[in-house]
Amino acid sequence: MTGLRRAKSFCSENNAKSKIGAGFIHMVIFQIKPQYVRTYKKDCRMWARYAGRARGFLKYSTVKRVNAKNQYASVYQWESKIYHSRFMKAWHDKLVDRSHCPVKVVGYYNFVII
Repeated sequence: MTGLRRAKSFCSENNAKSKIGAGFIHMVIFQIKPQYVRTYKKDCRMWARYAGRARGFLKYSTVKRVNAKNQYASVYQWESKIYHSRFMKAWHDKLVDRSHCPVKVVGYYNFVII
């Protein structure tokens, strides 16, 4: 039991000191045909550049699902949901218009770090 308390305490201290351990995560999973993966990655870099300029943005990752064929996810980490909402309100439609990759949205997922 002591080891569990120690581990919990360690995690809490790290989260308090590091912004990467805080906040809100938004993930979108897309179905993408193999010939468009390169275009998708280019679009992801564009979205990440714009998000990087937004207040409250912490981190972005593009990942491939290992248990599903041709599925990729864009993962954004924000200080809080309000920063994500402001960014999406201001930029979502504009960035969708600028994106070149044909994608099918599989799902949207939101998480908070505990």
